[in-house]
Formats: sequence, structure tokens, C-alpha cells
Amino acid sequence: MVWFFGASVTYKTPYLLDLQQLLILYSSYFNVGITFMLMFVSWKKGRPCWVKIAPKLYYIGLISLYLVVPAINIIVAVALILYPPVNLISSINETWCVLFMII
Repeated sequence: MVWFFGASVTYKTPYLLDLQQLLILYSSYFNVGITFMLMFVSWKKGRPCWVKIAPKLYYIGLISLYLVVPAINIIVAVALILYPPVNLISSINETWCVLFMII
């Protein structure tokens, strides 16, 4: 992450915190979509091709909903906490992100 944003971090550190908020927003949208599918899509009924791939999609949805997306959010939050140029004390964005991580 430092390598990817290395050029913009020297003078725009709030950009990284805005990126973290966008990541949280998009991961919430993704989680709503996956949760909707897990709750309302019939996984045992339908055409034979659907019944064949539905358990795999269900498994991928569960893994991404409960492991992959939260892990990405936590890794990005820890990376931003440990990155020295980002001033977390004076940023309003980081307070919101800490609240999100606690909840």
C-alpha cells in the first residue's frame, strides 16, 4: 500500500484516510449484497446447473463475508496506523474509522 500511494503521501496524507473510508463503504455495500443472496436466494431448488454451482457460490459468499472482507479492512487499518506520515491525532476521519473497527 505504501508503494502504491508513495507519491501522493508526502503532501496529502488525508487522502489515505479518505481511501480507508471508501474501502469501508464499498465493503459494506458488498456485504449487503452477499447477505441478501445468502438469505433470499434458493440454494437447493432450481435448474440442475444452478443446483450444481449453488453450494460453491454459497461457500464463497460465506468465506468472503466473514473472513476476506473483514481481514482486508483490518489490514488496511493497521497499515495506516503504523504508517508514520499519517497524522491520526488531528484527523476526524480516523476517529470514525476507529469507531467502525470497534463496532
